Formats: sequence, C-alpha cells, structure tokens
Amino acid sequence: MSPFGWSRVRVLALVSLVALSGCARQPGTPTAAPAVRRPDEILEDLQMTETSSGSRSWVLHARKAYVYDAENRVDVEVAAVDFYDDTGKQYSHLTCDRGSLNQSSNDMRAEGHVEIRTTSGMHVESELLCYWNGPQRITSDRFVKVTDAHGSVLSGTGFESDVRVEHYRVGKVDATLRHPGGEGSDR
Repeated sequence: MSPFGWSRVRVLALVSLVALSGCARQPGTPTAAPAVRRPDEILEDLQMTETSSGSRSWVLHARKAYVYDAENRVDVEVAAVDFYDDTGKQYSHLTCDRGSLNQSSNDMRAEGHVEIRTTSGMHVESELLCYWNGPQRITSDRFVKVTDAHGSVLSGTGFESDVRVEHYRVGKVDATLRHPGGEGSDR
C-alpha cells in the first residue's frame, strides 16, 4: 500500500473513533429520570375495616389515600386507626400524619407525629410506629415516649409492645416515675 493509502486509512480510523466517542455518555450528561409511579386510585375520606370471625379488629380513617395495586399498598395522609377487642369494644386510638398499609398482610406503618391512646390510660408518642397484624405487635426503632395513667414517663430509643400497650419494652431508657397519690418523682 502506498504512503497515501495508509494516511487515508488512518484518517478514516480517526474519524470513526471520534464519531463513536460522540455516542458515549459524557460525564455530566443528564439521563432520563426514573419513571414516577403514580397511584392507581386517589381517595378522599377513606374508611377501611378489618374483621376477624365477624368482629371488627380495626377501622382506619384517612383524609386522603393513594392506592398502588401492583404493590398491594395504600399510602394515607392524616390518618386515625381505632383498634377493637374480640367483643367489639374499642381499646386504643392511633393518630398519625401519614402512613402506609400493606393490603396483603394488613401490616401498618405510621409516621410523622404518631400517638396511641388506650382506654386504660396509656399514651405512646413517636415519629414512627409499625403495627404487625400477624403477631399483633407494635414496634419502633425511633425515640418513643410512653406515659401511663398515673403520669409516669418511660422514654427511649426502640419500642416493642402488644397492641393494647399492656406489656412493652423500651430501649435506652430514661424514666420519670410518679406514684399514685405521691408528689415526688424518681429518676
């Protein structure tokens, strides 16, 4: 091949290389944003009830709900849940800023300013509480404050309880105990 032929091959190779490198993603070049999943339904003033053996277990009220059918999930805003015993008597009331319900398991996650008030006088506050329907447990890995009917306060990070908040554990505890009829407190 003549020197002129090699030059032509080199020029064509160089032009091809430059053209191909133009197709490669350059640093800082924006890519398509992932698709935002839109709810299948948006509902206002939602009320959902779970029953067991003909008795209601809980009733969920939400100002607004977003239903995601593929995930079996309902996200709610400004919600309240009333829990009932086997006889149909309400034993606690939960409120939260927002939450999520797994429609397959009926497990719930409450977030924002979350409070549970029981008919026995227990008051639980946290920024996150999870309700596990199968084992009938409430848990959190966040800061939780529990106040009993006498004003005793137990707080800490981490929480596990039965749904009636009769038997519970708080991790990394800070406590203020008030005795019925007493003025003092112990730390």
